[in-house]
Amino acid sequence: MYKVNPISINTNGINHKNLVIIDEFENKVVETYCITGEEEYVGIRLEHLNPCHQYSYSFLNVDDSIYNEQIKRCKIIPERYESKIDIPYVYYASENSKKLFVIFSSAIEANKYNYLNQFKQKDVHQLYLADDNIDGQDTSCAYYLGNGNLQYEQKVYKLIEKVRKENQIDQKDVVLFGSSKGGFASLYYTFKYGYGSAILGSPTVYLGKMHKDNERGKKIIQHIMGDFEASSINQLDKLIINALKDSTHQPHLFYHVGEKEPRYTRHAVHLLKLIDETKKATYELDLGPYSNHNDVVHYFPQYAQKAINCILNS
Repeated sequence: MYKVNPISINTNGINHKNLVIIDEFENKVVETYCITGEEEYVGIRLEHLNPCHQYSYSFLNVDDSIYNEQIKRCKIIPERYESKIDIPYVYYASENSKKLFVIFSSAIEANKYNYLNQFKQKDVHQLYLADDNIDGQDTSCAYYLGNGNLQYEQKVYKLIEKVRKENQIDQKDVVLFGSSKGGFASLYYTFKYGYGSAILGSPTVYLGKMHKDNERGKKIIQHIMGDFEASSINQLDKLIINALKDSTHQPHLFYHVGEKEPRYTRHAVHLLKLIDETKKATYELDLGPYSNHNDVVHYFPQYAQKAINCILNS
């Protein structure tokens, strides 16, 4: 049974206005809440809204029966919680599609979801996942593996499979999507669990080498593995490589990365060479004109949109 968290919207300072819920698919107001100015919050439960649609909210002033929008629309993110697995997530269903896109967040904040706008108006099943981050610090992220026990990986896998099986979606029609840390998870889960394709934005491949030479990185390794031993660093570096070598299917990778950034020269070059040698996957490589990893946010979305359209039109 899904438990949908209510959305609380701060109405402080908003007097004698209406709060409206807008269906972004149909671009129309579907619910109106009158605000007197006495409430500190308005709680909205989302269970009865169409799970296939996306919604936003705004405050409207009433003037001579004409509604004037007062603030920019804000997206409503209907976070759910799967109690049997113990994992939060966001899910948009599709009435027609047999494709499931699993979007791994690259954010460090707990329960922060990325790339929702990337799939706006896309009639596909969309499952958004956030990393396990027990205290909100950027050194306590789990890379979708786990904090000292690697248990979060199994929670993520069970949730993906639950959504996939409930909608009778074939493994080859599951597409994993993410950049940076989310790209690491997309690569790892694609090879290890037999999914059909992945859309990647400058993914981290060698997790140990990436983090072992600075204090922040050492804390991340310690948090994931429980120690900072050479064997643990080596284990992290081999996660994707071993999953690739053990894979019995051949996924397709849409691979974007900056042509001068380390995640190309020190990660992608070696991984793609191994793929060429083993024939464990097919791929297309898109090189962006940048060297700073942070610039992936400027170049990856445009490429990702083309990849999404390619998958949906195939």
